[in-house]
Amino acid sequence: MRQPVTKLREATRTNGHGAELPYVFHFPFGGKWNSEQRRMGHEIEGYWTRFAATRNPNGDGAVMWKPYDLAVKHVMALGAKSGDIPMPDMGPHLRMDEFQNSKRPPQDASFKR
Repeated sequence: MRQPVTKLREATRTNGHGAELPYVFHFPFGGKWNSEQRRMGHEIEGYWTRFAATRNPNGDGAVMWKPYDLAVKHVMALGAKSGDIPMPDMGPHLRMDEFQNSKRPPQDASFKR
């Protein structure tokens, strides 16, 4: 039996898609930010603006954000100690991929990326 999404979030202790947006735009939901939240906002803003300007989030002394590698399956963790970690919620991601792939129409053989 599959767990409800809330149970998955509790089990994985990760943030979902879009959780970074308050930090990107410096919009503190729930009240004033503490110093760690302000630091995190500047860190995320830096990654976003560098990526928007150069298509590369790295630079300015930030911890290197490596491209995702299907063979390694590591992701970037942002927090008090940012860095490369094994994807903590691989199971739910694989189930989402399986579901999404089941809904896609078959690709035309002439289509090339």
